[in-house]
Amino acid sequence: MKTKKFVLAFLIFIGVNAFGQTNSVSGVITDVKPHFGGQYAMNVDKTEVILIVNPKDKTGKTFEINKHYKNLLIESEGKYILNPKYANKSFKVTYKVNGKGWKCIQSLKPYKK
Repeated sequence: MKTKKFVLAFLIFIGVNAFGQTNSVSGVITDVKPHFGGQYAMNVDKTEVILIVNPKDKTGKTFEINKHYKNLLIESEGKYILNPKYANKSFKVTYKVNGKGWKCIQSLKPYKK
């Protein structure tokens, strides 16, 4: 009986954590830097989010992100930097947590307070 209660409590705990997590963050994009395996990381309101390189692009210069913000990062002297037209602007970033625990960006939207 104790084992059944433990398993039930454990499953409830996992379910609450899986569905109770917020999957968006709002703020200004800062601190763009290279991440593991050719991906790029940036901070949004003290939360590190990852831009995943589009696997269909053999050059590795585009990211899996909504098309309107495909120029979020621009290449400068062999590394990527935040496009100056997006500097100091607030965004709502929607992300998913992948199997490695990375918060991978799915989409960006302008955020108005």
